[in-house]
Amino acid sequence: MRALKQLEEIAFAFTKYGIPMIVLKGCAAILFLYDGLGLREFDDIDLLIQERHLADARKIMEELGYESAD
Repeated sequence: MRALKQLEEIAFAFTKYGIPMIVLKGCAAILFLYDGLGLREFDDIDLLIQERHLADARKIMEELGYESAD
């Protein structure tokens, strides 16, 4: 549930700033591959964004409290 709440927050922020994104792997599939939200554990959320939006996406993630692993 925490990962889905985080994803909701991230998607809202990216949409607010006009940055399109695609959610990859587990978070993208949970709603139609699993019978319940608790049946799939998440360690991370994978997002695909266009390279031209990378700097803005990093800024948004930092504003949301996330840190870069770089």
